[in-house]
Amino acid sequence: MKAAIFQREKHIEIQELPDPKPAPDEVLVRVVACGVCGTDVHIYAGQLKQGIKPPVVLGHEIAGVVEAVGPDVGNVKVGQNVAIDPLITCGSCQYCHQARPNLCPDMTTIGYVRNGGYAQFTVAPATHVYPLSPQTPAQAAILVETLACVLNGYDKLSPRPGRTAMVLGAGTVGLLWNQLLRKSPITKLIHSEPVAFRRRRAQQIGADLTVDPTKEDLAATILQTDPEGIDYVIDASGDPHAVAEGIRLVKKGGTFMIFGVCPARRNSFGCGGLDSCALLTLTQESLFEPCPCLGFLFGPRLSFKASRGFGFDSRFSLGPRLGSGQAAATIARAEGFDAHAQAIEKRLKTDH
Repeated sequence: MKAAIFQREKHIEIQELPDPKPAPDEVLVRVVACGVCGTDVHIYAGQLKQGIKPPVVLGHEIAGVVEAVGPDVGNVKVGQNVAIDPLITCGSCQYCHQARPNLCPDMTTIGYVRNGGYAQFTVAPATHVYPLSPQTPAQAAILVETLACVLNGYDKLSPRPGRTAMVLGAGTVGLLWNQLLRKSPITKLIHSEPVAFRRRRAQQIGADLTVDPTKEDLAATILQTDPEGIDYVIDASGDPHAVAEGIRLVKKGGTFMIFGVCPARRNSFGCGGLDSCALLTLTQESLFEPCPCLGFLFGPRLSFKASRGFGFDSRFSLGPRLGSGQAAATIARAEGFDAHAQAIEKRLKTDH
């Protein structure tokens, strides 16, 4: 098979690899489409190195068709459309038992350590392969993994009636948050986004107010109508500056959710890690009524199962209807793979 292999920072090579063979409890999936996630961009640019083991085939937002199954597999059949949960954990440690798989000491990830979706085929444990409706288009199927993460975050946030919320960033993740929050019992939704067409889409989907943080004073705009701040602030941008500004706008007793993945570089707080920066700010500015700071990675299996139902739900906008500009790399035929792989690298370079 052909595969686009991440060799090192800013370098991907298209190579021929042996077709993978599924173990007894694994599924061989022919990749139909694979999304280009923001974390893939960070990995390509050398900004995210922890947990990445090149040479490796990137791509964890995978949709495909079951090509073959191991003899112990009974949950999917050859020919079924599927999505893959890329987070593989041990299932037996204390964190897995507490439904906190992102803390599993033996965690491995498809597209980070195991070869992922920027190839014609990939293999995954059967427990991590989820059947999709035959009517689910590939553009929606690649967002099942992304939506599972958002659903997990939404469950942790647990928004209450009558509260206000603000989302930082209106890429694919931010727009998914927009839709979930708009259907929640909150009374006001604000969306901050510097790119004009994404801002327009955020307003079309359901934001009560959109702000361009590069041309408007975000804090002044928010505090003019909400002088005590916002109940829920969700960072979906992965921008340290957005995080720093967003934390300051959380109401006392409110909640700030770290959803985006910031690159590993020093930021305006003068410290190296996102978690430590967030906690430092909360300690300094909210000593008497600190707001909870929620951080998490990935979507547990329950959220992943739930997200499948949105793929062909007219009430929820996935795929091209999001209008966020996310590129999907469709890898369906061997003769077209080179062009698609080049499109992946072009997207990575452009975003960087």
